[in-house]
Amino acid sequence: MIRIEDNTKSKLATLSLPTMFGKYIGNHLTKSFISKCQSSALITTQAVQQDLPLEIDWRNAKPFEQIPGNPSYPLIGSSYEVFTKQFDFERMHLTSKRYAERFGPICRFVFPGLPPMIQVSDPFENEKIYRADGKFPLRPIAETLKKYREEKLDAIEDLGLLITNGEDWWTIRTKVQQPMMRPQNMLKYLSIMETVSVKMVERIREVRNHNNETPDTFLNEMFKWALEYSNVYHSVKEEYYLFFLHILLQTTELFLFEVRGSVILKISLKHINKAFEKLKHKSEEAGQTILESMLDRGVSIKEATIMAMDLLMAGIETVSLSDYRAIIMVMGDPMDTSSTQSFLFYHLARNEEKQEKLREEIRRFLPTPDAKLKPENLTDMKYLKACVKESLRLSPAVFGNSRYNNTDMVICGYRVPKGCMITMPNQYMSTLECYYKEADKFLPERWLKGDDLEVKTNPYVTLPFGFGPRMCIGRRIAEQEMWLLTVKVLQQMKIEWHSGELDCVTRGVNIPDKPLNFRFIDL
Repeated sequence: MIRIEDNTKSKLATLSLPTMFGKYIGNHLTKSFISKCQSSALITTQAVQQDLPLEIDWRNAKPFEQIPGNPSYPLIGSSYEVFTKQFDFERMHLTSKRYAERFGPICRFVFPGLPPMIQVSDPFENEKIYRADGKFPLRPIAETLKKYREEKLDAIEDLGLLITNGEDWWTIRTKVQQPMMRPQNMLKYLSIMETVSVKMVERIREVRNHNNETPDTFLNEMFKWALEYSNVYHSVKEEYYLFFLHILLQTTELFLFEVRGSVILKISLKHINKAFEKLKHKSEEAGQTILESMLDRGVSIKEATIMAMDLLMAGIETVSLSDYRAIIMVMGDPMDTSSTQSFLFYHLARNEEKQEKLREEIRRFLPTPDAKLKPENLTDMKYLKACVKESLRLSPAVFGNSRYNNTDMVICGYRVPKGCMITMPNQYMSTLECYYKEADKFLPERWLKGDDLEVKTNPYVTLPFGFGPRMCIGRRIAEQEMWLLTVKVLQQMKIEWHSGELDCVTRGVNIPDKPLNFRFIDL
């Protein structure tokens, strides 16, 4: 999904990678790059932000027009390629792989009337791109969501982190950075999040059949970990054809988008008002919610409302069952963290030795099934965190990250003018043997310091949460949710999978491509 900065008109136009054509369809997939959980992946920003010379030699570089890609023709450019088998609208991780294997570490796409766009699958070049971000990294935004908030939410000043760039984005980010990103802040919610995970284990027992197998709808049962726009846009390919025929009228789909936005706003306002009242009355209850923490730090109610809406969309915020049902009626299945958690279950089920090794670690700290987690337990569970990292390497929430370059750059020996949309397919890069030995295998030991299998590869290869100042604001919550549910399940159950290979399909974010028929067997 791609959005390009049009410098001549001083505006941003959105372009979808699979369709590569038109603002209307671009809006349908822009969410691929704003998922909750788009940053600084399995490494810290400090570890990679070292002073390295960019060594830009614009004069000696090859011209942009010589970047490899499909032939470009007058009037249509290379827009015809979206109708070929090379593009798989359902599996964008495979589409990016095909282009990288065919054209190399850099390739370009040409579409009439639109700014340039390229794909870069070299982590060393990607580092250059990230380091050139400056204070205000530019990233694709959901233009449809932006337009909705501008027109429908006139009482709210800020549009939120997901759909802003520049100083507007920075103003919001600095206010919510500490409550959302400090690991110690997340530990305050350990107890209540553990309770939610325990209830999820109980729910698994309720929905499984006599063979201990979960139903086809099991992904829906993972709603506590994700409330994502799953079915906002259903058939990208069909809607591309409609666009190509200039059918741009107000449709039922757009009407439903407004309904979804209204539901999320209503629920967000309810939680904001509840948090504000609790602070106003100086409640003696232990701890604060994330929203209360924001309000306590001077974040306005309007800003907190937008933040809550962003969290709900990203699948971060835990809401009541009634709220969840209201959302699910107009939004469809939950996504994002529920999908990444499901993939983690899958990898553990397919690798019984790793699952048992993790269970042994859990039992060292929690010897009984009803033992309560302590903050220091999570700190010491190294293999648990390694399992999550390895699962995110193989099955991330999105197939890549994207940026607009803020300055003229030389990438892979080619001139790339300011304002290009650059897509970096991290999911594809993370499966290459040149970066990870036995890259197709689930080996959590890669992430354990001092282990014989420890891998010291380029840190820009695997970035499931994005990178730098624009890393996923909900990263800490998502990680803690995954740790807790995994611990609670493995304390009491063995996970099995007997349904063949599980891959992902693109629905804004990556989701499993088949029903999740796990077997959860009581120990």
